[in-house]
Amino acid sequence: MGIGDNYRIGLMCTECDPSSSSCHGRMYICGQDQSCGFIFSQTKLSGNDVFHVEPHCVAPSDCGYKFSTSTGDSHRLEVISCCDTSHCIPSNSTFLNERNNTSPNGLVCPTCSSYSSTWCETSNTVQCRGGEDMCFFHKTYEQGPGAQSSAERGCATKSYCDRDNYTDRHGALFHQETVTCTEAKRP
Repeated sequence: MGIGDNYRIGLMCTECDPSSSSCHGRMYICGQDQSCGFIFSQTKLSGNDVFHVEPHCVAPSDCGYKFSTSTGDSHRLEVISCCDTSHCIPSNSTFLNERNNTSPNGLVCPTCSSYSSTWCETSNTVQCRGGEDMCFFHKTYEQGPGAQSSAERGCATKSYCDRDNYTDRHGALFHQETVTCTEAKRP
């Protein structure tokens, strides 16, 4: 056996400039059990449209993950696209298809937000769009220096609701996110 017989290097992936239409950025290496991935995201907030592409090494089980949410003044779409050969560039076709699927679908959910508490309640509603058929309640609880808790309600796709709750500690800062959902209703 040669020296490298028991060692397999991961994929060489291309880091793209999100403001450019081409990918000729620097290279990075993903682990041998990972794919080259891009997280495509678009947020429409109060009439402003922000598009972002972020390169990541992605577990194959996360490839193809997509979700969208709508609140009173925003709509967010996120798609993870992957490829599995060195120097490959993940496709944005799923993202483009989902971006065009944002028409109201006849369902509504309560919508509110708080940036100082883990609770908000309202009689205001938002129209769900595209594949959004769930009402979500997302709360973030932080404790420690610079802590900021928040709460938000709105429409979401089921994939957003199925994601894992998250708890982490960064030094003295404790951070916890939870998402709970119910079915959206017709008005």
